[in-house]
Amino acid sequence: MRLQVLDKGNALDAIKAFSAGQADLAVARADIGDLSGAATVVVVTRIVVLIVAPPGSSITEMDDLKGKTIGVVAGEINQKVVAALTTEYELEHAKTHFKDLAPADISQALKSKQVNALLVVMPITEKYLTMLRNVFPKSGKQKPALIPIESAGAIAAVTKYYQSYDLPKGTIQGSPPIPDDDMKTLQVPLYLVANKKLSDDVVSSLAQAIMDARRDLMGQDPLIAQISEPDTDKTDTNNDTYIPVHQRRHGLFWRQRAVVFRQTWRSNFLWIDAARHVDLVICSRLEIHDERRTQA
Repeated sequence: MRLQVLDKGNALDAIKAFSAGQADLAVARADIGDLSGAATVVVVTRIVVLIVAPPGSSITEMDDLKGKTIGVVAGEINQKVVAALTTEYELEHAKTHFKDLAPADISQALKSKQVNALLVVMPITEKYLTMLRNVFPKSGKQKPALIPIESAGAIAAVTKYYQSYDLPKGTIQGSPPIPDDDMKTLQVPLYLVANKKLSDDVVSSLAQAIMDARRDLMGQDPLIAQISEPDTDKTDTNNDTYIPVHQRRHGLFWRQRAVVFRQTWRSNFLWIDAARHVDLVICSRLEIHDERRTQA
């Protein structure tokens, strides 16, 4: 099995390519694009919605954002996050504005007070936490403030593609802790999805190979360690069934299969650094070489 990587540059174009049949696989957010022809293979990671007010700000809760301007990193990708928050907290009537920001413009927008708070959707790994800390100016004993999304459960129940998440105390900073207690917010799963037309054998073998690669290489990148089996328990409010899980994945996911995967598959798959999926989606075209082991 060989994997040809097609970097489309942004999430919307990648999903369009997947939906048009130009790719067999994609790493996708459930809130972006047409995924009617997709089935989940594995969960790649879960990215978290963070709303952060700069040091010295009086903003401490969602109601304080009414009438303010919120900078949104990758605004085009995060339109549905903005829409969900706007609806739940009636921000449109309160004349709250959302301003699209490129990563390079964040510091200047905060410094010049073009925005009163920042909205980012990112993995919770040290790499991204350091990037977030560095965009806020150092201000003595004052520190950035995380704004809880207390209605995360209600938003998740309505949208289905978002999940409620409790961000642990001290995630952003340990001493003094930011947040100062576990904090309610939203998370967005990132799925490796396959075209529904791919055969059962191919998808189950692919899933097994991914988990094998995870075990071998999880020490090289914290995001690789976050790859997991989808949660299919529909009684769990944070289940992974918004995009249907491949119909034959059950019972086959953990089965060791007598298939030789070409080494190029593994190296190519891991080239798809999960950290890049904050802003884009990778598409892939599979070339299948199903070579059964034979006994001499």
